[in-house]
Amino acid sequence: MKKLLALILILFTTPCFGETKTIDQVEAENEHKYIKESLETMLYQVETNVRKNTAACIKAFGHDRFCKCIIDNLPLEFSFDNYIAITTKTKEQNRYENLEDDIKDAYNNT
Repeated sequence: MKKLLALILILFTTPCFGETKTIDQVEAENEHKYIKESLETMLYQVETNVRKNTAACIKAFGHDRFCKCIIDNLPLEFSFDNYIAITTKTKEQNRYENLEDDIKDAYNNT
């Protein structure tokens, strides 16, 4: 009988049986996990774009420090090709009037 009582106590004091989560806790954990995964995905995309832009700049200019300066100051919305278009063409040639407002802001700050 003592062994059975000890077994029951062990079963109900282990984390499997002794700890339950509310629906709010489960939803909060799932939301946290989703946010973390989304941030990791966005960071990967940003890093990938930076590498591509840096490679394109090095290919065009062959100067690491110059390219680092350009890429570090390039808005995330733009690729290196966008930078070249902005700096070598007029607003009319780039169809500035058709751009969305946030792109126009980035365009004007480049």
